[in-house]
Amino acid sequence: MQIELIIIIILFFLTSLLTMAAMLNSVSGSWRMIDPVPNNTDDKNNFMVLAQFGFVVVGKQEIRGGKQTFFGFNLFGLVWLKRRDYGIRTFINQGFPEELISQLNGQVMMRLKMRVSTDRLFLKGFATPYKIEFSRNPPVVTGMHAVSSLPRTYERSDLVDIENAAEISVASK
Repeated sequence: MQIELIIIIILFFLTSLLTMAAMLNSVSGSWRMIDPVPNNTDDKNNFMVLAQFGFVVVGKQEIRGGKQTFFGFNLFGLVWLKRRDYGIRTFINQGFPEELISQLNGQVMMRLKMRVSTDRLFLKGFATPYKIEFSRNPPVVTGMHAVSSLPRTYERSDLVDIENAAEISVASK
């Protein structure tokens, strides 16, 4: 009984410590990608909105033909996110056959590992996209694997009111 109480106290202490450390480097707000792909006009208004609850981070980004959602963690200013893509037009625009969309919709398509800058105005790190391999006849996904990481930097464009963070919406600028 006494060991269980000690374990519970230690877990509570660690969770409180992680939560406080994460809140010192909060990523709640709207973030704009500042190192877009050259000559790609779609990336100029590439905003993601993140909300942080303790050390858990959730987010959303509207894209042409769908949306992307983010889920991950912020521990001591290190941010790990998984990005899931949704939307029929999103996948068709990327060249996937319509028959594959049900297999791809909602899958993790990218992982991001970033660090909050000391001034808390930038997220800098790497994005690791996934390559989707598929056959056309019959249309079936034959594999998904991570490819080389790409440098990625986001600049904070505004702050999200924590009380209304549950209503994540993407800023249209």
